[in-house]
Amino acid sequence: MRRGLPSGLRRPASGLWALALLLGAAIRLDQIRDQVLVDDEWHALHKLIASGPLGIATDFGASDHSIPLTLLYALLERTVGLSELAMRAPSLLCGIALPLVVPWLVRAEVGRRTAVVLAWLLAVSPLHVFYSRYARPYEPATLLALVALVAGWRWVRGDGARARWRAAFVPCAILAPWLLPPAAPVVALPVALACLRAASPSRATPARRRELAAGVALVVAGWLLCFAPPLLAGPDALAGKIGRGTVEAATLVGAAELLVGTASRVLVAVCLAVAAYGAVVLARRARELTTLAALACVAQVATVVLLAPHGLRFPIVFARYVLVVSPLALLAVAAGVAALDRALRVPLASVALVATLVATGPLAWIHAAPNGFTSHMSYQADHAPGRYFERFRPAGVSPFYERLAGHPAGEVTIVEAPWHFFWHGLAYLQRVHRQNVVVGFVDDADAVRGGEVPRARTGIRLRNALHVGDADALRARGVDYVVFHRDARAEMRVPFDADAPDVTRWIERYRALHGAPDYEDRWITVFAVGRRAASPRPRRARTPARRACRSRPLPGRSRRSSSAGARRPRSRPARGRTARSRRTTGSSACGRW
Repeated sequence: MRRGLPSGLRRPASGLWALALLLGAAIRLDQIRDQVLVDDEWHALHKLIASGPLGIATDFGASDHSIPLTLLYALLERTVGLSELAMRAPSLLCGIALPLVVPWLVRAEVGRRTAVVLAWLLAVSPLHVFYSRYARPYEPATLLALVALVAGWRWVRGDGARARWRAAFVPCAILAPWLLPPAAPVVALPVALACLRAASPSRATPARRRELAAGVALVVAGWLLCFAPPLLAGPDALAGKIGRGTVEAATLVGAAELLVGTASRVLVAVCLAVAAYGAVVLARRARELTTLAALACVAQVATVVLLAPHGLRFPIVFARYVLVVSPLALLAVAAGVAALDRALRVPLASVALVATLVATGPLAWIHAAPNGFTSHMSYQADHAPGRYFERFRPAGVSPFYERLAGHPAGEVTIVEAPWHFFWHGLAYLQRVHRQNVVVGFVDDADAVRGGEVPRARTGIRLRNALHVGDADALRARGVDYVVFHRDARAEMRVPFDADAPDVTRWIERYRALHGAPDYEDRWITVFAVGRRAASPRPRRARTPARRACRSRPLPGRSRRSSSAGARRPRSRPARGRTARSRRTTGSSACGRW
């Protein structure tokens, strides 16, 4: 009989495990085709645009583009084409597999009940959902590093099917730190254990010692092959990234909230207490595995704190650097909850914990459709709705967005141009209007600014970022309006030195092509370019209910419009010709058709 559950309960446990996998996959795939590339997702694209394969392979990059991921993107661009979904595919696949693979690796030691609870905690973890949908190496490195850790430990210990464990350990141990160098401490632990066992004649036969030495040699050779070229080409590349960060009390508190998956500090404290109890339970049941997990957590956290990479004081940065060991911390929580379930003889504790984490977590708020910016830092850097989100409130919110809110959610598609990929309020604005958003490129030259792709790079086929001069692409994407931000840097309150693209020429081109703007105020100029925009709905009676704002209010948002004196949206004649907008004063915050 297997440990963990009586034989009569194995089938329900397997069903619950499968349900966790399905739910985790559904959350990770939600609206995935509509997600705009944001923030650090552009690091690899910038390197891809600036360098060829050799330049990619021999440079860590100032912004950590992840060499193997960028090489994969280069291959895709030259073959089947590179899209947002293709860029996110490695993270998606690893994120979906994580609730299956990690619990399966430890189920023999911790029991099936604990493995199932761990699968649920991983499936609904907001941080793992985020990095599963993010075109960065964090989730793939987490999965590979944990496979290397457990497989390497089993191989060194001499468990059955040693050859299979070694076959899993060697490639994962090589690839994980190549994807993400901060994952090296976790991967180095089984390598160190193998070296210690091979160096001890009393603990291994000569043949076994040769086997261990050969496995370690393969891993070290792989590391040399991957890391030697960029280190030789730029020996200071990694050194320039460390020693620039600090850890504060707020860092640890915020990181704990992110890793647990809730902004409730009471619930965070409860989970920490349950994890402490679970660690004791694990130590009694699986002492070696518990020691291994504890060493991995200590090594990872200590290395991150000692190296102090840039930006470490921000909770989201600290959390992503220790993400690789977060499933081990969740394992302790799962063990504590499973022990309580056994004491109660019903899975009350596990159901209550998972349900409470989901209810108090940010997933429902983040994934309220439509949302093309679920990976934006305004959603992911803090799990309290609005607490961090308000930092990205634009200097002014045009009444045009309240006009769009009069449409059913997701009915209209707009292009927002230009933008700053590292700081913008487009996520905030989409929260107001609840329509589909595509980012607009405005540069014509081959040497484009950051956050844009040259039009000549036809192998990069982004669905949610189009050039405003590509009429065919706009038509194929079903764009209804193109919104030009007159001064995006001032409007979005960009706190860094950044260029301010001049879109005057594009506004004049659109005037010549489409006639007078459909809407215009001090912040934006809007042109109707799609079929739906050319045939607006008839005006409705201005009843009190109609005047009520139909968009979901944002935390702390004023109901008063920030743009008094804006032009009112005009109606079009039946033949689609444009008429001049009338000036209005004191526009409603909700806007009216």
